[in-house]
Amino acid sequence: MKGMILFFSFFLCLLGVTLPCHGEIIDVTVSWNPQECDASCSQFLEKVLTQIPQVRKVEINQGTGYADLYWRPLKNFTIDMVRYPMHRLGLKMQGIGVEAKGTISHSGNRYFLHSLGDSTILELLSPTQTSTSKMVIEANPANHIVREPLKSQLLEFEKNEQLVTAKGNIFMPQRSELKLVVDSVKLAQ
Repeated sequence: MKGMILFFSFFLCLLGVTLPCHGEIIDVTVSWNPQECDASCSQFLEKVLTQIPQVRKVEINQGTGYADLYWRPLKNFTIDMVRYPMHRLGLKMQGIGVEAKGTISHSGNRYFLHSLGDSTILELLSPTQTSTSKMVIEANPANHIVREPLKSQLLEFEKNEQLVTAKGNIFMPQRSELKLVVDSVKLAQ
């Protein structure tokens, strides 16, 4: 039965269907244009974000346009949980970062982080590499394939069945897909 659930989750991931990410979301960071939200707007935004049942604590830096949302253990996460409250205030989310804990798997050139407890899948991507000789399109997933040294690191974590923490930004959050552009990945504490 567990094999069927993993296969179905993997199949939906291949189709780009959004699944909530359960259990091992540690921290969510949201950014917006700070000129669009003054002090009173920031206070209201903090109140609205605090009302999300999965959020245990919110810290807002109005000057930089960032909010840290500390997630409750074993609570699900979707991008829309954060996007909709911000949209109600007229704020456009510029980016959303996630720190999540789980195990690594791969299929061909695609790498995944399975959150603990329910094996929900976050696809892992590499940051784009800049080039002086050609233009690099940030929004093209082909420019985010997992490369060395991240590739070797993920394969080692997978081989040893180690629990890891991955941190990065969600790729194209307006699509609601759970694809993480990895800034760092390390053994979980």
